[in-house]
Amino acid sequence: MARRRQKQPRNEALILALLVLLVATGIISKTFFDEWSRLGFITLIVITPVVLAIVIVIAHQRKQQSLKRLRAFQLVSDIDYMSGVEFEGYINALLQMKGYKTKSTPHSGDLGIDLVATKQGEHIAVQIKRYSHAVDRRAVSDAVAGMKHYHCTKAMVITNNYFRPGAHQLAASNRCVLIDRDILADWIAEFQTY
Repeated sequence: MARRRQKQPRNEALILALLVLLVATGIISKTFFDEWSRLGFITLIVITPVVLAIVIVIAHQRKQQSLKRLRAFQLVSDIDYMSGVEFEGYINALLQMKGYKTKSTPHSGDLGIDLVATKQGEHIAVQIKRYSHAVDRRAVSDAVAGMKHYHCTKAMVITNNYFRPGAHQLAASNRCVLIDRDILADWIAEFQTY
């Protein structure tokens, strides 16, 4: 499905900052030196471009971060149309990019665990839920229950959606990390190259 490109807004703050700096330079020079002095000239020729360059770099970085975040949310929206198996494969690849070694469990009889992720000696039982509605505490229960079977010290439930309050309560008391849609978008944004 083709997506419309959004128009890039002009950076009005950048133009305003430049104008303020130029006016301030003129006022300072005229007020303190009654004419364009060396200080006014140096400020205009040297300091103004440096400040302008800093403002441009900061504006560019913010724009890139915004574009990355927008693209990540678009990818999360695309995830909503994946099958459960495709979503598990995607999460598996994402965890590997985050430095985890992963091992898939059998598709049937997995005891509520889809992956075992290992990083820095810690084994994490991962339950993956691609849902069109908020995830309830049952997913947390499954992950926590399967944790011991796979010799894990922690559980994690990852979803393309959000969690119900009961899921948060159960996770908090059972060493279970919840990764919702917003955190997933942040993870995806970490690996965007454009």
